[in-house]
Amino acid sequence: MPESNKTKAKETRRDQKAKKKKTTWMIISVVVLAAVVVYGLFQIGGEETVEAEAAPMQTATVRQNDLLVSASGSGTLIAPSELNLVFRSSGQITSLLVSVGDQVEEGQLLATLDNTLAQISLIEAERNYSEMVSEAAILGAEEAVYAAEESKDDTWDTLGYLISRSVLTWEERTAAAEEALATAEAEGNEESILEAQNDLVYAQKSLTSSQYYYKNEYVPTVFETEVCEGEGRDRTCTTEIWPPSEASINEARTALAIAEINLNAANEYLEAIKLGEIPAGAGGSNIVKLESAILNLQKAQYNFDATMLYAPFSGTVLAVGGQVGENASGSVVTIADLSQYYLEVYLDETDWDKIDLDYEVEVIFDTYPDDVFSGFITEIDPKLLTEQNVSVVRAIVQLELTSDQLDHSFVIGSNAAIEVIAGRADNVLVIPVEALRDLGDGDYMVFLVDEAGDLTPRPVEVGLIDITFVEIISGLERGDVVSTGIVEVE
Repeated sequence: MPESNKTKAKETRRDQKAKKKKTTWMIISVVVLAAVVVYGLFQIGGEETVEAEAAPMQTATVRQNDLLVSASGSGTLIAPSELNLVFRSSGQITSLLVSVGDQVEEGQLLATLDNTLAQISLIEAERNYSEMVSEAAILGAEEAVYAAEESKDDTWDTLGYLISRSVLTWEERTAAAEEALATAEAEGNEESILEAQNDLVYAQKSLTSSQYYYKNEYVPTVFETEVCEGEGRDRTCTTEIWPPSEASINEARTALAIAEINLNAANEYLEAIKLGEIPAGAGGSNIVKLESAILNLQKAQYNFDATMLYAPFSGTVLAVGGQVGENASGSVVTIADLSQYYLEVYLDETDWDKIDLDYEVEVIFDTYPDDVFSGFITEIDPKLLTEQNVSVVRAIVQLELTSDQLDHSFVIGSNAAIEVIAGRADNVLVIPVEALRDLGDGDYMVFLVDEAGDLTPRPVEVGLIDITFVEIISGLERGDVVSTGIVEVE
């Protein structure tokens, strides 16, 4: 664990003090008033009163020392990644490939069930899918695409003849321009919107011009028909114009739309069997068949895999249940990741303020009473738990073994005593807690005692505080004398 984490409490407390520190006249007035009151306790003034001997005063000298704020508790070694493995299928156990204590790797096969029927179903599903994506199937799909393209060209020519190729072309370009404008508006790109608007206006004007040409030039020329009556010399012929009916035009439009749908479906199917996956939004009867083949293969593979039990992570086998020849029931193999050790620890509820994430922890196992192991807090329950009618704080500690401790043999369930280090300060200025005066809002002061025994109030900034000493960050120097109170005299 980084060294910065070990002094987290100290740095946090200092930051809080710096933020909350005040130098207002109100606090100074309170400090001075307190000094006057205390000073009054040491003497009896006034000409009309009888002078009395001042009560003796206790003092302490500011000195350097180490300071430690901690909380004690107990813990138990756990394996957080312990897992009971069960088959995803029912059946008879045909093999158990591990024993208790074995080391297994992630993905290693641990046990199997009778999978004869599942294997047959998987083979059939694989064969069916393979046929649908084979080279022969791809060639057939490519031929279907060519045929669909020819059909579309034929239906386009038919409709182009009925309404003119020019009108049909500008109908399609107008539709494309409208779609481009809608896309640009959805994206909110002003430049693209202006360009799409200009393209649409041009396409609409060209379509109007083509429709005028169609009505006045194309129809009279292309659909002019000679009508004759009578025989021989009595035969007379006239020229009439028979434009295509609305029904025939609609029928041609429908045929073209169907041809375009078929071409899209053919292209989508060809892409699907080439890539082995179905494009989003693809449709058609061939796509439905391919999708069914894929689903059947996935189902068969799942059923076959369900007869195999694999290790989900690397670890140690803690237990093996069942025997070969028996029907699988419940947990078959239990494994745990013992590469990293954790402790489940409990502390008294009064120590809630002395524990936080990443705090340093010292651990002494019952099995290794002469060794001190290190760790840090990785998890804290957000609420108190009740154990044997006592409210406690529950947390998880991750051990950090040194190179000299890697050869230790740990057993899940081992008990240990733990010490959570809430704060540590080495070689800092300290005074007894009795010398500190709390002014509220994170402000503190002391009474400095001079050689004459006079008291001077002095604001101080404090750091760590334990039951005995207070760390002084600023306001005092080593060797200063402070008052710790007055001795009661009978």
